[in-house]
Amino acid sequence: MVLWTIKCLILFSLFLSPGKDTVSRCEYSVLMKIGQREVTGICILETDEDGNIAGTMINEFGIKAFDFTCSGGKTRILNVMEPLDKWYIRRRLRKDFDRILLVLDNSGASYTRSFTSYVFTPLGN
Repeated sequence: MVLWTIKCLILFSLFLSPGKDTVSRCEYSVLMKIGQREVTGICILETDEDGNIAGTMINEFGIKAFDFTCSGGKTRILNVMEPLDKWYIRRRLRKDFDRILLVLDNSGASYTRSFTSYVFTPLGN
């Protein structure tokens, strides 16, 4: 009985789960300049058919800085690493990514605001 239930659940999950064709994935090399300091890393974005974006920022050693989502024009910053987990940094990142995600496309983008600038360059696959 248990084996039959497991087989049915697997079968239903295959039919109900969205296919791979509904999600597009983009990877960017990121250069952030904050004052006189530079931080480099990689940004991975996944966009579903509704236009919702989920992404993560990691440094070049594979340490995750933060995750973010954008749905309906509102960005949320999630899972921020300890040194960046301050309310003013989270607010600044949220406001900057609100604007960056509007102009980011397959050719990349750059954005500058007061003493902070971001450059997104697509990674070749």
